[in-house]
Amino acid sequence: MAASRTTFPQFPEEILAKVFSQLSMEDLLQATAVCKAWQHVACSEILWEIICRRRWRLWTSTDASAGTSKPTACNWQKLCQQRVELDTLARNLVAEMAWPLKRHSCLRQLVDLGDHVIEELERLTSIQGDLQEGTRYFASVALERINQKNCVKAMKELLATPLPKLEDSLARGALIIAKLRYQDLDIKAIESKLDDWKDILLQRLRMDTEFTRLGGLETPSGALVGLKQLNILIFGKLGCPSQGGHTTLHGQQDDALQESQERQNLTLRASRDYYNPSYFYINEVLDSRKGAEISVAIIHSAIGRRCDLPVQMVAFPMHYVTKVGEEGSPDERFVSVSESGRLLQRSECIDLIQSMGLEYEPKRLAPVPPPTVFIAICDNLIAMYSQGDGEQDARRPSKERQKMVLPLLDLLLAIKPDDCPYRFKRVKVLLEMSDFEAAIGDLEELLKLTDKAHVSAEDGISRALLQQYLQNAKEKREFHAAWSSARKTPRPKNVLYKIGTIVTHVRLQYPGVIFGWDEEFSLDEEWITIMKIDQLHYGRNQPFYRVLVDQNYRSTSTYVAQENVKLAPGTGPLVHEELGMHFLGYRDGRYIPNDHLSYLYPEDVVEQEDESQSRDLREMDRQREREADGHLQHSTPQ
Repeated sequence: MAASRTTFPQFPEEILAKVFSQLSMEDLLQATAVCKAWQHVACSEILWEIICRRRWRLWTSTDASAGTSKPTACNWQKLCQQRVELDTLARNLVAEMAWPLKRHSCLRQLVDLGDHVIEELERLTSIQGDLQEGTRYFASVALERINQKNCVKAMKELLATPLPKLEDSLARGALIIAKLRYQDLDIKAIESKLDDWKDILLQRLRMDTEFTRLGGLETPSGALVGLKQLNILIFGKLGCPSQGGHTTLHGQQDDALQESQERQNLTLRASRDYYNPSYFYINEVLDSRKGAEISVAIIHSAIGRRCDLPVQMVAFPMHYVTKVGEEGSPDERFVSVSESGRLLQRSECIDLIQSMGLEYEPKRLAPVPPPTVFIAICDNLIAMYSQGDGEQDARRPSKERQKMVLPLLDLLLAIKPDDCPYRFKRVKVLLEMSDFEAAIGDLEELLKLTDKAHVSAEDGISRALLQQYLQNAKEKREFHAAWSSARKTPRPKNVLYKIGTIVTHVRLQYPGVIFGWDEEFSLDEEWITIMKIDQLHYGRNQPFYRVLVDQNYRSTSTYVAQENVKLAPGTGPLVHEELGMHFLGYRDGRYIPNDHLSYLYPEDVVEQEDESQSRDLREMDRQREREADGHLQHSTPQ
């Protein structure tokens, strides 16, 4: 007698559900079409919840399921379908960003979608494949902008905190600013580190007999002892005259305990290098133990206030200091963070102010509100990035530095929404980044603010100036639209090199990749004069190429005469932040143009260049080098 067999559709629903829970969403949908029994199991809300939570980890307040393990009145299958549609929309918008006329509009849509598409964008930034460089680039840009929008939102929420409580959140505000630059920064983790130092300080205060004898933080004298202990934790051992000589951690203690506690100290130092951006980011300061005065003062205040020590920030002339104690009281002390925590009385501060040739006014030693501190950090960073100062920022091209300035201006406008100078600065940045719609919107808002008398004569922003900028912005928008859609066909025979070709500058020897060309010089007369174009062997009447230069040599894009470039076989792939803006990726010794460049230069798009043509080009390069050798040593243009 044949043994009876159980077919898969006859399995109990519990077993089918366990099997189905391991399927992908696509396979689960197919399972619903097999039979009624499978359809019944595959449509289970519990099963779809498992699938949803496995595929997406992020849920926002607009999702019916947010934060619940078993939501009520939630159709998980429908919710899953909505998220899939959003992921598809995100992929399409990223693809469309390759087209300059659509780029900023698509980016704004992605930013509006926000957390709903973050996971799909993260997946796109790590997608594998030689020809996915453009996808990775534009997805990264979108993630960056979503992070910036979230930082602005977080700052607005923080500023809604009442003032006494807001002073306790100085560090959080500074970390929000840092997160603009460091997208993966974990603010809670750093605040947890500050809490750890708070615990160390509280433990030391409990062991300090003098602190206890004087009544602890409940008395001004006890608070002064607490301040000295805070200074030791922040700056290390102190030996300043104003602190009564060499200070120990507490009473009598053995050398081993003293050494152990010294290792726990932060040992922060304030730097007078005002042109290093990292010194204004709290996370970097905590890592390097070195930073700008304002950053060290914020950390000093943050740890002190966590222990209920009422430390306040003071914008001393040309310096940031902190203070404890009521104004004019015998126990009032100012902490000079630039001098490793030296304690100063008010009379000493007044003497210092007058020694600078300034007249003393009480407001010069008054505590400053947190928004003023945040504005000062942003202003300093904007000044550095605008000038290209500090670390590698001097090597960044102007447009790339403006991308770093823009979110800081957004944050400043969250703090001061009606500030016309900040909004006007943002207009200039947006114009340089070719985001004409946003620039025009800001200019129209500025014109409204002038009607409300928000613009003063000192701002240097007149209504006539704004109208002139508005007209120029509209003209640039039209020119940009025409330039971005003008096809270069038929291809002139005298243009030797194609889009995506890797070349080397004949004289300066830097490698780069061609992302555009003109049959003859097309920039303005100022460029001709600066770059001495007319001193070239063939002058302005020759093809010119737009080239992304490898960042290992110089971080920029440039406009080079044909006589100054030659093929650079075997040089790629190159390094440049904007390669993904123009190309799909690198393959077979050349860069493959994206859809936009393929549209503009249709005859430059080739699957594989004929080897004989490459040999001819290399021979022409050598011939031109021989002909121009005598001329090049007497000229320096690009």
